[in-house]
Amino acid sequence: MKRGVKNVCGVSVLAMIAGGAIVLAGPIDPPAGPVKSTYKTLNEIEPRTAINATNTPGDASAQYVITQPGSYYLTGDLAITSGAGVSIRSSNVRIDLNGFALRKAGAIPEIAIEIPDDGLTYRAIDVRNGSVTGSFAQGGIMLGEGEACRVSDVTVTGVPDVGIDVGPAGVIERSVAAYCKIGLSASQAEVLDCVASNCSSLGISLLGSRARGCLSRRSGDWGFLANTRSVVEDCVARDNDSGGPGGGIYVFGQGNRIDGNTVTGGWSGIALDSGATDALVTRNNVTGAHAGWAYLMFDQGSGSFPNNHIAQILSHPTSQFNSSNAWANFEY
Repeated sequence: MKRGVKNVCGVSVLAMIAGGAIVLAGPIDPPAGPVKSTYKTLNEIEPRTAINATNTPGDASAQYVITQPGSYYLTGDLAITSGAGVSIRSSNVRIDLNGFALRKAGAIPEIAIEIPDDGLTYRAIDVRNGSVTGSFAQGGIMLGEGEACRVSDVTVTGVPDVGIDVGPAGVIERSVAAYCKIGLSASQAEVLDCVASNCSSLGISLLGSRARGCLSRRSGDWGFLANTRSVVEDCVARDNDSGGPGGGIYVFGQGNRIDGNTVTGGWSGIALDSGATDALVTRNNVTGAHAGWAYLMFDQGSGSFPNNHIAQILSHPTSQFNSSNAWANFEY
């Protein structure tokens, strides 16, 4: 009898569980009205366009061509075999390299990424987050023909011309150029928190532009070139052209400002071209110039800077500086 009662109880419990499962399942009838789709399109999942032969087909001058505004990205490294790698022929284009690289893979690639000189002005181009490597004969990321363009978080190496170039109202930020001819070039633009290293001619070249918080090291000629109303501030120039006659910062043209920089180990420190005028040179530290020329102007005697404004230069302090001039330059 006890065994039978036990079996009956087990059956009752199972029945209760089954009944509860039915209740929890809810109604099986579909709701009233037409059935609506709940899936997402590919564009909703990834609202950008991959750069490839299907989406961005090339032409005789470029492997990939972008002709429509929008957001584009790489899905892997791009091997560039001829002409330009990516040619941008539209305004309002953003390219996320997505951590990948454009690599030279053929005999005649000219430029990795370009805005072409086709007589039109393209604006608001943004390239970021990746790298360019290889001997692209005419440059790495060349956006100088555009306006209000930005290059961020990019590394360019091994380009025998300009690594990264932007034009009016452009910005290069948090980027690196190494083993190029000219690392970074800006015309009426800004270079912020960047590094140029081992470039055969110039580390950072400025025309009517500003460099702030940058490092230029081991350039073949000059770490920084400041040309015509440019600003170099809070930067470091280290070991540039230790064999001469170049050095840390070269000032060319009219109305440049060189302020608060540290220059060390070059052949010379801060040099003004013989035709430079209205330069303002203040609060710089120069040490270890191999030729002993911490501050100089070509074709002038030592300490002579006609038509320019060079703050007091304090040399070789033994312990503490003995001037209250807040704008003084230092040589030691």
